[in-house]
Amino acid sequence: MQEWEGSIFHAANAIERVANEAGYDVSKLLDNDISDVQQNASQVSYFSQETINAINNANTFEEIFGINDGVNSQAGILSSLTYNNDDIVNGIAGNNVTQEELAARGLQRSDFNMRVGQSKLRGAQFFANLSIPLDENLEIYGFGGLSFKNGNAGGFYRLPNQSRTYTPAYPNGFLPEINSNIVDKSAAFGIKGMIGDWNVDFSNSYGKNEFMYYVTNSNNASMENATPFEANSGGFNYSENTTNFDMSCFYEDTMAGLNIAFGAEYRVENYGIIAGEEISYTQYNTLGNPHDPTDPDSMVPTDFFGNTRDSGIQVFPGFKPENEVNAFRNTIAGYFDVEADFTESILLSGAVRYENFSDFGGTLNFKIATRLKISENFNFRGGGQTGFRAPSLHQIHFNSVSTIFNGDGPQEVGTFANTSRVARLLGIEPLKEETSVGATAGFTARVPSANLKFTLDGFLINIDDRVILTGQFDDNGNAELANLFQQANATQAAFFANSVDTQTKGLDFVL
Repeated sequence: MQEWEGSIFHAANAIERVANEAGYDVSKLLDNDISDVQQNASQVSYFSQETINAINNANTFEEIFGINDGVNSQAGILSSLTYNNDDIVNGIAGNNVTQEELAARGLQRSDFNMRVGQSKLRGAQFFANLSIPLDENLEIYGFGGLSFKNGNAGGFYRLPNQSRTYTPAYPNGFLPEINSNIVDKSAAFGIKGMIGDWNVDFSNSYGKNEFMYYVTNSNNASMENATPFEANSGGFNYSENTTNFDMSCFYEDTMAGLNIAFGAEYRVENYGIIAGEEISYTQYNTLGNPHDPTDPDSMVPTDFFGNTRDSGIQVFPGFKPENEVNAFRNTIAGYFDVEADFTESILLSGAVRYENFSDFGGTLNFKIATRLKISENFNFRGGGQTGFRAPSLHQIHFNSVSTIFNGDGPQEVGTFANTSRVARLLGIEPLKEETSVGATAGFTARVPSANLKFTLDGFLINIDDRVILTGQFDDNGNAELANLFQQANATQAAFFANSVDTQTKGLDFVL
């Protein structure tokens, strides 16, 4: 695995290290007299005398550390001095003194690597099923299960020269961990049997998934010394309850065989987002209260260079109360299917299904297929169908803020609900259903003398209005958008939207 090659420490980290070794409370370093900084800076062994003199001649902290203009520029004494290398971090962190500090702290670059690969996972599962015959043609059946999974994954390493790292708590930065707790429950019961010549099956099934996040080895940098190192970030849950009724009958003496089937379904879905605890998502001000961006007296803590301390627990900020969702919808559907062997060589089948969603209305779809028996060892087959998929409740209602790393560094990207005001202001249309048209054609063949079977099928599927997660949007100078972004603690926005049409085609060969 390659080592981390970027910058890790800036000059202020060196001053902190020396102060900590001398017994100072480094969290108070900027609250005390400037002479404390000057005294500790003079003890950094690799600072040149020119650098020490410049620091000692400064009258204010701003002269030493510079003032962040809110973008990426950094004025000040430290940002104009080098310490035996010319690698200057652009702006917000001052001079790069990584090599010198690694040596002083007895660390290697590999100590700052992120973890890659599969997450750690522990799980337990229990499943059971039953069948109780009532008579020769009737039985009650059931099955269900319960499973638990606990996962652990590492995020990006938070470096000590980043404002998101509160160095009095983590002098060398930290690798935050996301711990997931997943519970799956399912149960189904039904009764099936014969009524005359008809096969009948009536059932009800229920399933629920819960996915909760707990972050450890982290911090809420805006809380400074009061920061916890772990927090419950909330999570999701989703459940379905489905009732089915199906009937089918095979008429052996009609043509060369006729099968008729029909049925109905009723489904209720529920999607929920659960808020985390306050410390997991809140940005606090210098008084230790939740920051109010509309209050000019509410000031967010900053680092040495005036960079605002990030809000929420690092790596997976918790869901806020305004992120919470408890959305329901119901669906009713019915289908009719017929399959007929007109002769021993010709089979035709057709099916039609109607489905009505409480939030998207109704849709009618069909399928037709045929099989032609050309000879004892060669069959031709083909079919065509239409399809429909309503956007999931997750795609409609999911909303959260997460950290994305790009060429401009870390960005707080808000995935806003498709139904939100932000989506409308940026021209994102309300979600609609995906529709599809598909066709297949091919053949099956046997070569008995070689004990060989093979199939060849071609397929084509066109899907219109597929739902995908968009790229990131800026506020483009819109004051209302900027305010909504600020309320969400986001710098950019993304959405689920009907954005693309796709075509899938290919050949499937089995020998």
